[in-house]
Amino acid sequence: MRLLVPTVIGVMSLAVAGGLLARELYQERAPVRADIPVTVAPSTSLAPSDQPGPAQVKLTPDAARHPYGEIARKLLQAYTTGINERNYGRWKTAVSQERIAVQPKQAWLEGYRSTRIGSAVLHRIETGPDGSLRILFSFTSTQDEQDAPPDLPAGCIHWQLMLPLVLENDGWKIGSVVPGTVPEARRC
Repeated sequence: MRLLVPTVIGVMSLAVAGGLLARELYQERAPVRADIPVTVAPSTSLAPSDQPGPAQVKLTPDAARHPYGEIARKLLQAYTTGINERNYGRWKTAVSQERIAVQPKQAWLEGYRSTRIGSAVLHRIETGPDGSLRILFSFTSTQDEQDAPPDLPAGCIHWQLMLPLVLENDGWKIGSVVPGTVPEARRC
């Protein structure tokens, strides 16, 4: 009899935990909106002549379901379009004042003089410890080898990095790369 009460409590606890787990696994996911460009990771690489790929920033289904998915996609689109078009003003609309301060127009134009960005995908959005958002973003860049990073002098690079989105004035902006994170980069 002394073991009956703890056994019943244990069985009931397992049943509740199992029910909660089943609900989490089988609940209906929010549908992905049809007007958001959604993608999955490409299964094949593009030919060298087709790099860096399409200019439109796409989202994975996970990122598209996030409440800030479309906001983040639009910021990344303005960011990449600004670079591709050498349009500093467009790029500035997407980034924080901190980033603008460390990349004034002349330095920015010099840094991106031959860069083209494509095949951009927003993979995931997470909430940061300070209320910011963090986005996992991948893309391909092509550039003259002399304009590539010194440690990877390549004409085509696949990148993956974590970027913060910070609230600034009346909206979200792309902040500086999170300290302690190292962008992944590999030759195409």
